[in-house]
Amino acid sequence: MNVPLYAATTERIMMGGIPRRLAILGGTVAAALVFGLHNLYVIPLILAVYVTLTVLYRLDRYFIEIVLLHIKEDDYLYP
Repeated sequence: MNVPLYAATTERIMMGGIPRRLAILGGTVAAALVFGLHNLYVIPLILAVYVTLTVLYRLDRYFIEIVLLHIKEDDYLYP
């Protein structure tokens, strides 16, 4: 029995070359800094972070998930 498998079920949901959740979070923070606080000098920094994340994601697809797991775990080991 063959079951059709669509590509959308196996591929990650991307937005601009990075995962969708990260793109939405970064865009929201960028919009808050640029429009809300009128800090136009932040735009080059935001673009540099975006390009860096895109390059890191192309090198290793699980880089962002591993960093998030590393942030959540404890910094010490129990004896």
